[in-house]
Amino acid sequence: MLIFDWWARRRLRLKENELRNQISSTLPFLFQELGAKFVANDEETQPRYHIEVATFELENLRLKAVSARDGFYTEIAPKHSPSEWEEIGTVLEAIDAKPLGNYLPLSQFAPLLKVRLPDLREALSEANYPATKEIVQKLKQIRRDEYNQQTNQRAQSYCGHPESNPWNRKERITRLRVED
Repeated sequence: MLIFDWWARRRLRLKENELRNQISSTLPFLFQELGAKFVANDEETQPRYHIEVATFELENLRLKAVSARDGFYTEIAPKHSPSEWEEIGTVLEAIDAKPLGNYLPLSQFAPLLKVRLPDLREALSEANYPATKEIVQKLKQIRRDEYNQQTNQRAQSYCGHPESNPWNRKERITRLRVED
């Protein structure tokens, strides 16, 4: 068991280093021109399972790049409040009210970050962070409400039409008996 644990931790470190290399080659302006540096992942952001995480700091910002099975996304937090991670697309939407997806490949993320970095620095500064955080929380609540509303509508449509409900066990069993 000890050997497996060592091997698993080593594999995660190698994957994290691979992600770091990918980030530094795709976003060289952050490291060469602006002095960004990789830092150790926090306890809560340690990579797990099939998720690789690389955290880096830049002036008053902390960025966390996450590569998972379903895509790549980036979270951001102010340096003065390092545990309050938010998806970068949500923060950018809070800044200028233009919806932006959160799962962007590095090739699309790099030019976006280069252009929007000053806006992010200003929005997450100590003076502006409380207002930005409030807007981000409202956006997240709107998304939760929309999701709940869609889920309730689906549930109601299934209740009104039991034959359209794919989880209706009685209907499924009846169809199986008829097919046999």
